[in-house]
Parts: sequence; structure tokens; C-alpha cells
Amino acid sequence: MPVLRQISTCAEPSTLVVERRSRRKDRDFDYRVAVCVRHRWLAEEDWGKSLREGAGGRCGTVVDHRDYAQVVQSHSELWLRPLAMHGPEDHGGDVALALHAAAEVLAGTRTTWGLPSSTARCGS
Repeated sequence: MPVLRQISTCAEPSTLVVERRSRRKDRDFDYRVAVCVRHRWLAEEDWGKSLREGAGGRCGTVVDHRDYAQVVQSHSELWLRPLAMHGPEDHGGDVALALHAAAEVLAGTRTTWGLPSSTARCGS
């Protein structure tokens, strides 16, 4: 069963579809991401994909047919590690803890090395 995710808060209609074709005979694609003109840069990343114009739907919508473990690994490699330097492997394999830690880093309430930002300042 596919997983439906929303990777942006953008409410614009999508104009481009990024698709990773599947090698499995039971489905046409592994995932499909729809993006608008403003977020077209997401389609420029090399995700092993094909592009198609005229998507329709909402920007940032992802339909993902991959196994849960593959989705988590991909999300960690593409988003968590580059943006927040956290991944499930840093939290005993706990995906929820890794996502929470990454959200804290991005919100500025945690440093990338794990300390609360208020205790990580030099001289305090």
C-alpha cells in the first residue's frame, strides 16, 4: 500500500512530477513527487528519476510505494543527515527520536551535536 506524504507546506498547484521508475513488475514507479514552479529545485536533485511536465495536484505531495525501511533510509540520507546531522542510527535506530532531534536542530533549540542550544554557548 502506498504512503502519502506532504514534504512542503506550499499550497500552490504542482507543475512538474518527479518519478523514480520501479524495477518491480507489480508497479510502475517507486515514488512520485509533485512540485510547483517555485519548488522546482527539488526536482533538480539526482533521485534516480524522470521528469514530466503538467502534474496537477498540490506542491510537495509524495506517493511512495517503497518499503518502510527504504523510505526511512532515503529520508535520512536526503534530508535529516544533510540538514540536521541526525539520523536514526544516532538514536539507537529510533526514527521518532531522530525526527524530533532534527526538528529541534532546525528550530534552533538543539545543536547538531545534541546539546540544548542554551547550554552549548561558549562562555556560559
